[in-house]
Amino acid sequence: HEAHRRSHFEELFISINVSPKQLEEESYVNKILEIVSRSGVEPGRIKLEITESTLLANPQTALAALNRLRSAGLSISIDDFGTGYSSLNYLNRFPLNTLKIDRSFVNNLFKDQNGGRIVSAIISLAHNLEMKVVAEGVETKKDHDWLIMKGCEYGQGYYYSKPAPIREVVQTLNKPFS
Repeated sequence: HEAHRRSHFEELFISINVSPKQLEEESYVNKILEIVSRSGVEPGRIKLEITESTLLANPQTALAALNRLRSAGLSISIDDFGTGYSSLNYLNRFPLNTLKIDRSFVNNLFKDQNGGRIVSAIISLAHNLEMKVVAEGVETKKDHDWLIMKGCEYGQGYYYSKPAPIREVVQTLNKPFS
């Protein structure tokens, strides 16, 4: 169990939402880099989540900031993919590691033929661009199993856990895995 626990913990990462205003402030980028450096946490375990609108609010500033953060080893995730501008241009232009499929697409997986086709296409697109995929709004085992079958690496939603205080999360992580 200890080896399994250790490998499970090695996969843990923390996601931090970043607003357009924060990304425009050089002091914010410096502060993030300083905190990561002082914390001793591997930079690759930190994913900064930005929305499509954040990228397009001030593209030059966003690109410079994201390049600095990515060069320092942090991961960059595009959040709520498909709900904003969904320009394929920014997927190529910005240094992104992960694409998060918005919950509205996951919620429509089994409602009609196109629901699953769209999610499958987004997963393929991300993988072709050498990006990982997170599916938001996973609520059932059926959702989970389908996403795994399609190659989705990560999921978040009520199927895994409802929002919980940090103490509860730590207690859950410290329980033996079965």
